Amino acid sequence: MDYFSILDLKNEPFSNSPSPEQFFPSRQHVTCLQKLEIAFRLRRGLNIIIGDVGTGKSTLCRQLIRDLALKDVFETHLILDPDFNSPGEFLSVLAEMLTGIHPAADINEWQLKDQIKKYLFHKGVDEQKLVILIIDEGQKIPPYCLEILRELLNFETNEYKLLQIAIFAQTEFEEIIRKTENFADRINLYSILKPLGFSDTMAMIKFRLRKASKSGGANFFSLPAFWVIFHSTGGYPRKIVNLCHKSLLAMIVQNRQKVGWALLRSCAKRSFPRQTRRLTLGRGMALSFIMIVLLMVVVRHDQLWNLLSERNMQDNLIAKVIDLPERLENKDISENLKTVKIISHKQEIEPLCTKVEFKALTEPEIHSSHSALAILDAKVVSGKEIPHLLGQVALKKKETLGWMINRIYGNFNLQNLYLVEKANPHISDSDIIDDETNILFPPITVKTSRLHQYLWIEIANTRSLSKAFQVLRSHSSRKEPIRIIPYYNSREGLRFSVIFETFFKDQNSARNKLETLSSGLIKSSLIRSDWDRDTIFFSNPCLVKTSKKLVIARK
Repeated sequence: MDYFSILDLKNEPFSNSPSPEQFFPSRQHVTCLQKLEIAFRLRRGLNIIIGDVGTGKSTLCRQLIRDLALKDVFETHLILDPDFNSPGEFLSVLAEMLTGIHPAADINEWQLKDQIKKYLFHKGVDEQKLVILIIDEGQKIPPYCLEILRELLNFETNEYKLLQIAIFAQTEFEEIIRKTENFADRINLYSILKPLGFSDTMAMIKFRLRKASKSGGANFFSLPAFWVIFHSTGGYPRKIVNLCHKSLLAMIVQNRQKVGWALLRSCAKRSFPRQTRRLTLGRGMALSFIMIVLLMVVVRHDQLWNLLSERNMQDNLIAKVIDLPERLENKDISENLKTVKIISHKQEIEPLCTKVEFKALTEPEIHSSHSALAILDAKVVSGKEIPHLLGQVALKKKETLGWMINRIYGNFNLQNLYLVEKANPHISDSDIIDDETNILFPPITVKTSRLHQYLWIEIANTRSLSKAFQVLRSHSSRKEPIRIIPYYNSREGLRFSVIFETFFKDQNSARNKLETLSSGLIKSSLIRSDWDRDTIFFSNPCLVKTSKKLVIARK
């Protein structure tokens, strides 16, 4: 039986080898690569990448080497297993790796360090090369090797380090770092790789299938199967790859055309018999989510599939350049970032009710510190530039991301969750978010109509999303719910109106309701009926809540 020909594949889609060809550029991995390249070009010295087993460290390491090999300025060296028996052995391997000359048998450690120092000065000063040492499996590095690396970082000019180091290690390396304070003090970049979220899990599987398919369009998994994969593997790439491989084999053996929920669940039980991943939003929430997905598939299968497809998600990836040293002057950024690739894609998808385009960076903007540190590019809607973010709000205890999305955008759906996740690469799993985590909310425009027919009771209007949430939380004990209406127009700019969910068709009804409020609330409230003609809404004021769902008010 030819596994490839049966599935119309040209190679193994779920190989467990760290091949750069199958590197999936998730948000956190792309960001990590960009941070590393910036650190190398700025010659910052020591960089540490930490991650659990199976989070993609080795694959990321190989992709980094591949990217650096395309640029003449870099000279890259790789150590796959740093478990050396003595300091002399480590220095001997380094000297031979750098110089290409096997050290003499009677050479001592001081002479080996001197050889390495001379080589680094020649390459870094005379030839203006960036010499990079990449170490995989960093948790195996003995303490005496860490001391040698610390000494090598002392080889520097008045302006920069001569050796750039990147160590990829498992989480136990954190304890080793804590015990070696002199080494820890020299760390420039400390990045932690986390498991993938649901959207990236789905995108990774489709990406690998597209890479391996002869026609470029292979798809063997149903949407419920993707959900099972995510919660069975916890979003760990290695587990995802292994489970997908086993499920494809089971699909062939059982002579099926697609991997469905039942087949995937059976494979997951055999692969992870003691799987203990907890759904923090509860089983009921998870089942409700699955039912919503299935309903959307039935109603608008093609549009939803394109929204979640890997290709469109890659088109929506926006490079983020963050955590640049604050002490750098503009001239430093202009000089050192001129060859750093900052990617800005134009969004080609049109979500269910959203029309958003991303403005590409020009060459001068790339060189400016303000553009380099921007989280998202400015957006243009119907020819009008709007803010790139509505703002950020810290998640409080007992609050959920779904509740926040509901209060800001008027309803919680897969599309809104997807776009909020994309704006928050620091959140790897939207089900598990620590208290006080800052969440960024992107502008998601909505279509509105018949606004002139209704009146609202507005209890606050502010320029800050966080202040609007303060008002929202302070009235959380009221029986009648309130919500936030973010909007933008040329006269007021970006504003946040806090209103009651109930709205009215005439002035008398609105006044009667206003009179029932407390005296303190009456003073701060007003009846709102006017919106500027050029107002762009990010939540529909005409949403009303029924016993089951939010619907748009109709005449």
